Amino acid sequence: VSTQSTWDITKSVYDISQALLNLASSSAKYGLDIHRLGLTGGSAGGAGINYLTYVFHRLHPTVYTPVSIVYQMAQLDYPVENVLDRVWRLWGSDIGFETKLSLILSKSACGDVVENPFCKEASQTAVCNSTWNDITTAKYCGNAFEEVTIGQLLRTQVWPLERPQDSGLTKLWYATENMLFYHPPSLKLYVVNFLNGTSHLEFVHNVLYARNYAIYAGQANIDYVVYYTDYHGMTSQDISSERYEVPGLFGHSVFNKLSNFGWAPPKGTKATSNAEQLLFHCQAMSLTCFI
Repeated sequence: VSTQSTWDITKSVYDISQALLNLASSSAKYGLDIHRLGLTGGSAGGAGINYLTYVFHRLHPTVYTPVSIVYQMAQLDYPVENVLDRVWRLWGSDIGFETKLSLILSKSACGDVVENPFCKEASQTAVCNSTWNDITTAKYCGNAFEEVTIGQLLRTQVWPLERPQDSGLTKLWYATENMLFYHPPSLKLYVVNFLNGTSHLEFVHNVLYARNYAIYAGQANIDYVVYYTDYHGMTSQDISSERYEVPGLFGHSVFNKLSNFGWAPPKGTKATSNAEQLLFHCQAMSLTCFI
């Protein structure tokens, strides 16, 4: 197996952890309360946010403290390009392992999601196992695409744990596992995803990941609020009792909202708005903020 995320995630996580240590060492100089830290990001930036919160803080609890996370276009476990067993398990556990891949992914996106996209693009580090990729292409992205199930992908697209490095990468990849093992006390989590189609971009930022943040944060006893639109294959249990219609760049979206601590959009703010997200940080930090 070879995957893009074997090399780029290690670099980004190292950079962000070193940047935070530098910020912490200068906190007195700049008048920062480094133990009331709010982390905000989107997409692959979540890899760094999750690492700083669930892994790095456990190693440096006296240096800084995250109290809030706001995460848009969220991703959960990695890799999502190309997807391996851990992410296929998230999908199968939610919408069924016998669900056809074609329900959640267009054939044109198979080369970026199921295959290794860096086998057809230049990369800084050689991360293409052409033998593995040729087998994957023939088995899943060719004529058989319409019949492929999530369960098949789960059984065959497996990250090996043969070397210490292989296991080490899972510590960078598996936010679900990390948050269940450790999280800072009194952490509050806000996640919002709206993409629910079958294109490459929509798959890697799918609303299913936001829905699953609620599941795993709940199991970890983390206070959370998550917003997500309806998605292919979702069950009646995934439809929330509170739903918000929100205007956006692509028309109006209807969001489900789940929260285990009673969060609601503050008066005068709209659900999923930047104002709401800022006020979420403020509440977690026990600050009074005015928008």
